[in-house]
Amino acid sequence: MGRSQERDGGEGVAGQEPGGGGLRLRTELGLWSCVSLIAGSLICSGIFMSPQGLLVYTGSPGADIVAWAVCGLLATRDALCFVDLGALLPEPGRGYAYILHTFGSLPAFLDMYTPGLVGPPVTIAAVSLTFAKYAAAPFYPGCSSLPQAALKGVTVSVSCC
Repeated sequence: MGRSQERDGGEGVAGQEPGGGGLRLRTELGLWSCVSLIAGSLICSGIFMSPQGLLVYTGSPGADIVAWAVCGLLATRDALCFVDLGALLPEPGRGYAYILHTFGSLPAFLDMYTPGLVGPPVTIAAVSLTFAKYAAAPFYPGCSSLPQAALKGVTVSVSCC
């Protein structure tokens, strides 16, 4: 089979290898694929939880938008710092390589170990709580805050699945 041109400009191989070794998949990502992957990973369910709380605490839509803009600028600054580090030290391994070079092996190991240990349970809890808030809301119309027992019950039942 021939080569296929994708939307993001990446050229991929779809079909059989010339040597008859089976199906060969693309091993690279194009610009739009990377942007979509990173945006989906960062946004996740947090975008559905934080706007209401931010609006309640700021008190006005203008301040809410300013807070979102400032957070966007801070995230952009952090991303540019990682780009600069990546250009300076072109090694794979995300922050691990930079911490390994700067502080040594123990802090680098802890940088990789801790998110792997803490990240998945926290992510499951956040997504389950978001789902519980939206799933339980229709059963309590007119309530400004949902009963904690209902939220906890739905959250636990969803996270155990």
